[in-house]
Amino acid sequence: MRALILLLGLIIAPTALGDQTADVKAIRLKLHTALSLSTQQRHAELFEALALPSEVKRLREEGSYEQKLKKFAEKKQPALQWLLRLMLDSRVRIEFADDGQTAAFFLSESGGRLATMLREEGGWYLRN
Repeated sequence: MRALILLLGLIIAPTALGDQTADVKAIRLKLHTALSLSTQQRHAELFEALALPSEVKRLREEGSYEQKLKKFAEKKQPALQWLLRLMLDSRVRIEFADDGQTAAFFLSESGGRLATMLREEGGWYLRN
């Protein structure tokens, strides 16, 4: 689970924030913090970490923060929605290759591979 959350930070941070180091570190910290929270709180923290800082500020000002975050997440690309579901599923584990360029998702119970992600220029991409 921890590695999966780190992977999400690697996927989203460079593309969403233009590779700004301080913002990337802040997002990773939020993702680490989310590990120790209940599932509902974790959901909100993860969506907050995915949002651009200006979007988070706007959502907070509008109220109904958690509901707005869920709507925000629904607008994201299907691969990201799928990845969010994986992050919250305790049956899923992730393994990184030694080169750090490949990540594989497995079901913990059966060991079956769910997907593989490759790191290429511009971020991580799903491979069937």
